[in-house]
Amino acid sequence: MSGLSSTLEALINLLADGRWHSGEDLGAALGISRAAVSKQLKQLSSIGLEVERVQGTGYRLVSPLDLYTREGIFSRIPASLVKNVAELHLFSVVESTNTFFMDKLSNGERIHAELCLAEQQRSGRGRRGREWHSPFAQNIYFSVAWHFDGGVSAIEGLSLAIGVAVSRALETLGVTGVELKWPNDLLVNDKKLGGILIELGGDAVSDCVAVIGVGLNVHMQHDQSDALDQPWTSLANLGAKVTKNAVAAAFITELLPLLETYQDRRFLSYLDAWNRRCAYKGSQVRLLAADHHVDGDLIGVDQSGALLLKLSGGQEKAFVGGELSMRKRP
Repeated sequence: MSGLSSTLEALINLLADGRWHSGEDLGAALGISRAAVSKQLKQLSSIGLEVERVQGTGYRLVSPLDLYTREGIFSRIPASLVKNVAELHLFSVVESTNTFFMDKLSNGERIHAELCLAEQQRSGRGRRGREWHSPFAQNIYFSVAWHFDGGVSAIEGLSLAIGVAVSRALETLGVTGVELKWPNDLLVNDKKLGGILIELGGDAVSDCVAVIGVGLNVHMQHDQSDALDQPWTSLANLGAKVTKNAVAAAFITELLPLLETYQDRRFLSYLDAWNRRCAYKGSQVRLLAADHHVDGDLIGVDQSGALLLKLSGGQEKAFVGGELSMRKRP
């Protein structure tokens, strides 16, 4: 599932410190010949890693890597929460963390309280099937699978509540000024920092599993952003000096209590917190659908998570559904 050989993964771990390593030392550590080391090094370019070589000195990555570790994540999470995690899946490369869980559901597996983190996604997705740019070891690519016994009605407004939890997690790391753009984006200074994607498996009216994906830009720099078609930022650009392990642990610490109580508390418990963080609140906005648009003043959201607009005639109207997206009115 990782998409990388165990030898290549081991090589990445050896080079992650950004220091010089001789071909002889790498070969000895990996149990392969120097010629085989050279072949493995050439494969790193396929995942976007650049290696420097100096004859007589050895090899190093142009930039050190911040890699996930189980200890680095679990040591930052309260023990009372760690015991409620059924499984933490860590991958170097996956198609997407959401797809990993959706495939398990398609195979008939029953999953609950499972977490997945990847260093890179080959087919990361955002809302409405858009590509999610996924450079290796630069950002958070995270999903959690959670079972609900009340069907779709039990998770009304969940994606918005997740946005509140993620913003709170970032606040614990000293990241302030995060706003929530309906329905699933995180912004800072009108630039996209992250996004949320929820997919459902199981029965829409009884037992279902929500696969909740969160993508967040952590270390990504502007020279890695050619594939992005909108203004964006990252924690590094905001001056936050944090590791991906610390960010992942903060997310898990906020998300697990939310998911454990959501069927009882529902979105109403997060309504005020969401509206306080509402991007563009009080501004003129434009909602875009497939073949039309609606202009109005943004009020916020209601207790179901529907977007509230004040239209030109003074009428207040709620908008729901995954086909809508929002942009500032030109």
